Amino acid sequence: MKIRGILEDDGHAYIHAFIICLPQIKKIAPIVFLVDLGATTTTILEGDCIRLGIDCDSLEKAPGPTVVPGGKTETYIMCDAFLIFETTEGELEYEKLEKIDVLKPKTDSILLPFSLLGVDIISRFKLTYSKNDGLLLEK
Repeated sequence: MKIRGILEDDGHAYIHAFIICLPQIKKIAPIVFLVDLGATTTTILEGDCIRLGIDCDSLEKAPGPTVVPGGKTETYIMCDAFLIFETTEGELEYEKLEKIDVLKPKTDSILLPFSLLGVDIISRFKLTYSKNDGLLLEK
């Protein structure tokens, strides 16, 4: 089973996925995740939080700050979520997460264009990254 990512010219790697977590997520839409080996947990950032209709006020605050691009910030916890990836064979791969961190949108913040795929998911796969072949996750 293989999941192919997208490798940009600047070296950043991305993977598309869907997320299911009822009842917190109100809309189904693809998410572009930045593959981030420095992120311990998968994190939904502000732009995707708005697109998916996540109500952060209904979520529990995380016990400590989470590291995101630009520093540490307070996040909220969304429990028992599934990420759904399309494999290179055209099948669906479901990965359950006990929790996903969610960054609550602020009225004065810049909405970052991507969420973070952390090592809580990446470590379940063999990761291959090369300039010629791009990014590949496989089990």
